[in-house]
Amino acid sequence: MRGFAHTGGMTEQPRPTLWRRADDRASRAYQRIAGTIGRTVSQVPDEHLVGTTALGGGPQYDIEMQRRLKDAVEALTAETVRSRESSEKLTGQLDASIAGLTAETVRAAQASDRAARRLVWLTVVLVVLTAVLVALTVVLAVRS
Repeated sequence: MRGFAHTGGMTEQPRPTLWRRADDRASRAYQRIAGTIGRTVSQVPDEHLVGTTALGGGPQYDIEMQRRLKDAVEALTAETVRSRESSEKLTGQLDASIAGLTAETVRAAQASDRAARRLVWLTVVLVVLTAVLVALTVVLAVRS
């Protein structure tokens, strides 16, 4: 029995051309079938896909679930980025509005202070004129 033992590796012997052709045909057929299954599975609604996966529908269903999850995560990430950018833009606009409102408030306060000072001076002038009028009235009353 010693003479019949196989001591070489399987890869050391070249495969016959006929086998390679058969392998190539099988590989192309498998790729066509896998593509058809992939297109078919991609059209299955989420509810059915989840149910089929739970029942052990096969690896193509698991792969499709993972693909859909990846797509959903990418869409959510893009939406989060858009939301953040929009928020930052609105924050900038709000900051500008607050700065403008603050400047308006300061100007209004300054104008109010000027008006109050003028009112105080007018009041002083009126009090002085009233005192002069009272004094003139007293002088006229004493002379008559």
